[in-house]
This record gives sequence, structure tokens and C-alpha cells, in this order.
Amino acid sequence: MVALPYRIINNVEKKLMSVLEFMSERGSVTDLQSIFQRLTFDGTMSLLLDIDPETLTVDLPHSKFAVLNRLKVGNKKHFVDAFKLSDELFYKFKLGKREKETKTNDEKVEDLTLLTGYMREYKVETGSSGNPDKFIKDTLLNLMVAGRDTTSSVLTSFFYLLDKNPVAESKIREEIREQLGMKEGEEWKQFSANELGNLVYLHAAL
Repeated sequence: MVALPYRIINNVEKKLMSVLEFMSERGSVTDLQSIFQRLTFDGTMSLLLDIDPETLTVDLPHSKFAVLNRLKVGNKKHFVDAFKLSDELFYKFKLGKREKETKTNDEKVEDLTLLTGYMREYKVETGSSGNPDKFIKDTLLNLMVAGRDTTSSVLTSFFYLLDKNPVAESKIREEIREQLGMKEGEEWKQFSANELGNLVYLHAAL
């Protein structure tokens, strides 16, 4: 499994920035909340199942995962569709896990997804008396929704408030330039986790 921090950085650099640059060049009106939902959902699925559903691409394709958007409506069919999706993903997860378990010792595959961690803990707690499949499917659905909506909502609100507070935006830009040693007019670059830790004003704003 590719290291999670690398995947998150890759999602931002290769996916998010590409989509935003494409929209900017076209002068298109962009729904940032939808963009951030796709970003965080792809990241959540990488963490949970070690897969990339690729919902965040330049063409912003319609995805079967959009069923999660309708869970709040309360229609019974939407819940049925969401549970079907959870079943489908869980089935793929079990197939992938089985393939890894059949590897020879010389071909061991590191299996460190969040879902496998939950499964191991559940087996320790319940032994043979529990129903791990049901537990994991329910957990998967809950984490898919929670992992996507919480972060995307925070990011959407953050950029909305920045748009309404240009002084705060200017201070954040100034802090980033100062911490990264960037000159005025120089092209913006991605910063590392260590550099991010020095952005005190940005942390406070978030």
C-alpha cells in the first residue's frame, strides 16, 4: 500500500490543483463544496480500502458514490442504494484481502488499511461469536459519509470566509511567502508537513 501521506499530497497536487487550474482557465463557475467532497472522499477511500475511486478528475464524472449525497433526504430507497454500495465495496475489499493472504511469504503485501485494523480489533473483542462482515459493512458506510462530509464542509466554509475577509487572506499569503522564503511574483509551490507546522496564522484561521 502506498503511504497515506503521499496519497494525500498526490491528491492535492495532481487532482485538486489540476481541476482548479482547469476551471480557472475556462472561467467556469465552480462548486467548491462538490470539489472538496470529491477530494476528501477519494482520500477516505484510500485510507479505508486502499483504493482510489477517482471521483476528482477534470471532467468531474457522475459517480455512483453520489448516492451518499442523498442520505440526508430520508428517502428509504436512498438508504437501500447506499447499503448496496457498501456491500459492493466490502465485497471488493474481501476479494483484495483474500488475494493478499494467498501470497507466498516472499511476496508478503503490507495490509495497513483502517478497515483491516477495525476488523482485527473486532475479532479480538468478539472471538468467534461476532458477525465481522456486518460490523465492517456498517463501519464502512459510516466512515465513508463522515470522512467525506466533515472535512469538505470545513474547507468550504473556510474559503467562503476568506472571500469575505480579504485582510485575513492577505495575512495568510504573507505568512506562507515568509515561511517558504518565496519572493513576490514567484510561482506558488506545495509545502511539506514540517513547513505547514510553522504556519501559525493559517492554523488559527482554520
